[in-house]
Amino acid sequence: MPESTRANFQLQQKVLESTYMDDSMDSTVDEQNAIDLYHQLSQLWEKAGMHEVPQEDRLSKVDFNHEDLPSTKTLGVVWVAETDVFTFNTKPPPTDLPLTKRNVLKNVATLFDPLGLVTPYTIRAKILLQVMWTRGLDWDEGIDGDLTEQVQQWFSEVDDLKKVQVQRCLQPRTGPAETTIHTFVDASKDAFGAVSYVRNARQDGVVGTRFIASKQGCSIGDNEYTEIRTICGCDGTKTHSVCVESSTNGNWPCHLLE
Repeated sequence: MPESTRANFQLQQKVLESTYMDDSMDSTVDEQNAIDLYHQLSQLWEKAGMHEVPQEDRLSKVDFNHEDLPSTKTLGVVWVAETDVFTFNTKPPPTDLPLTKRNVLKNVATLFDPLGLVTPYTIRAKILLQVMWTRGLDWDEGIDGDLTEQVQQWFSEVDDLKKVQVQRCLQPRTGPAETTIHTFVDASKDAFGAVSYVRNARQDGVVGTRFIASKQGCSIGDNEYTEIRTICGCDGTKTHSVCVESSTNGNWPCHLLE
């Protein structure tokens, strides 16, 4: 394959795997590769009629010694460049917000978490909404009793999401000697979920893990526990396959645990 053809194919793969709408997020092994990728993508977007940000609208410089590095929000998740972590920029709803199914759903929907970084938190809201539906509450009907306390507790914890920090890069800079992916799945009568981690074992014996992604869902109706476990297993297998494909192209040993 000619070098130019190979380069175009690799660029196309970058776009397919790391781009959503007009947001491209990728990683490179060093600064020069990142600069080359930037120029290649800019030329590609130019051909599609997507022009670069005007010079006057760009940040002219960043003083790495005296200024905080900028944060970039992509698909609802904040990337902090200085520490290279993902986090959230959230704020709780007003304290006088009427507690109705409409307002609960509206506020839950503002928390967009495509990677499942805070799945243990978001699944609680989904379960509460499911309870509201099963009780037949109208959209603007006030909730009361046990639901009021649980919704207020969930809202009060929204601001704590700013404390969540998840490493963006799956491998340490030193480079691991051995890398494996592990996916865990489990279920209860209320919900089911799956989570994948990468395990890095360095040559000096140090072992570390990093979060990749997670998925969750509410249990449906009066399904038997064995049926829920089956759904959970299918969801875990799908999550595992996506993480393996997107993170390794099949090059890392992988394990699925149920």
